[in-house]
Amino acid sequence: MQSCRGNTGGNTSILAFASIVGVASSAWAQSPTPSTVPTPTASQAPVPETLRTNCDNILPSDVRTSHKRIATLFSYRLLPHGEIRDVALYKSSGNSTLDSAVLGCFAKHLPPMTVDGKPVEIAWIGGFFWWPEKISRYIRPFLGFSEPSPDGSPNLCPEYPPFAVRRHEQGTVSTSFHIATDGSVKDLSITKSSGYTDLDDWTLSCLQAFRYFPVKKDGVPVQIDKAITMNWRLN
Repeated sequence: MQSCRGNTGGNTSILAFASIVGVASSAWAQSPTPSTVPTPTASQAPVPETLRTNCDNILPSDVRTSHKRIATLFSYRLLPHGEIRDVALYKSSGNSTLDSAVLGCFAKHLPPMTVDGKPVEIAWIGGFFWWPEKISRYIRPFLGFSEPSPDGSPNLCPEYPPFAVRRHEQGTVSTSFHIATDGSVKDLSITKSSGYTDLDDWTLSCLQAFRYFPVKKDGVPVQIDKAITMNWRLN
């Protein structure tokens, strides 16, 4: 699940600039009462739920103190029953200790990917990201696993809608779509509304801009089913 504070995930994960937990997440603050203005503090960046890790302190000390954006990308196979095989380094972060930790901490099982609702074996690219600087006014630094775009950055919604902050709007938006053979988002639709048209529209606009590495089956790009849920929460 993704939180907004912003969350994106695997086949049935929940995501948006909502919360992504595990290494990348933290608990949401209590919602403000109607008489209070939301505190303009940072939110946690979202990460696909299926790409979370249970490893603690994955960052080497020299990376934790770095002010540079760092990413490790890796390739893997996902079998129809959800088992992960053949995790290998695709693009180094430049830090071999971090690269090794990422490969060792990546999940062993994920929800299976499906084509037209049927589980299939696929090959794909995942990533682990450390963005130490504040991403936007309401989004804190980002740390965690995320499905990367071909330019090597994570697919994230980098802003909590300003109008939603002013109106105290919070909610969960569930979506479904296809990852097309070129990695673009196709046939995006809402399966569960937040109850706020503007939040729903903001979610669609953010997700429509996501770009993924093409998912491959038997070495050929294939269109994959995907679902993402965004939890928009104010601190």
